[in-house]
Amino acid sequence: MLDADKQSTRLVNELKQNYVMLLCNRSAITL
Repeated sequence: MLDADKQSTRLVNELKQNYVMLLCNRSAITL
Protein backbone atom coordinates (compact mmCIF):
# COMPACT_ATOMS: atom_id res chain seq x y z
CA MET A 1 0.00 0.00 0.00
CA LEU A 2 2.73 2.43 0.97
CA ASP A 3 4.77 1.55 -2.12
CA ALA A 4 1.77 2.23 -4.36
CA ASP A 5 1.23 5.57 -2.64
CA LYS A 6 4.88 6.47 -3.18
CA GLN A 7 4.66 5.56 -6.87
CA SER A 8 1.44 7.52 -7.41
CA THR A 9 2.88 10.51 -5.55
CA ARG A 10 6.00 10.40 -7.72
CA LEU A 11 3.85 10.20 -10.85
CA VAL A 12 1.80 13.19 -9.74
CA ASN A 13 4.97 15.17 -9.02
CA GLU A 14 6.35 14.32 -12.47
CA LEU A 15 3.07 15.36 -14.10
CA LYS A 16 3.17 18.64 -12.19
CA GLN A 17 6.75 19.29 -13.32
CA ASN A 18 5.85 18.53 -16.95
CA TYR A 19 2.81 20.82 -16.70
CA VAL A 20 4.90 23.65 -15.26
CA MET A 21 7.50 23.18 -17.99
CA LEU A 22 4.78 23.29 -20.64
CA LEU A 23 3.36 26.50 -19.16
CA CYS A 24 6.84 28.06 -19.07
CA ASN A 25 7.51 27.06 -22.67
CA ARG A 26 4.13 28.42 -23.78
CA SER A 27 4.66 31.74 -22.00
CA ALA A 28 8.19 31.97 -23.42
CA ILE A 29 6.88 31.40 -26.95
CA THR A 30 4.09 33.94 -26.40
CA LEU A 31 6.53 36.53 -25.09
